[in-house]
Amino acid sequence: MTLEYSKRYPQYVSHLLLIEVSPDFSNRTNQAQFDFFEQDATPERKAALQPSLTALPALNAA
Repeated sequence: MTLEYSKRYPQYVSHLLLIEVSPDFSNRTNQAQFDFFEQDATPERKAALQPSLTALPALNAA
């Protein structure tokens, strides 16, 4: 949406910053992201992700 707005109204846009976000936040899309990462990420990238994942609160914490 942001990209289309900037193309249509360039006089109102001086800069554009795009941040990757899931298009629909569905479980299917989320699983596809995890599958892609698992298949394509280097071992170094996977290791770099681990500290961030362990810092997240448990999903089942109640």
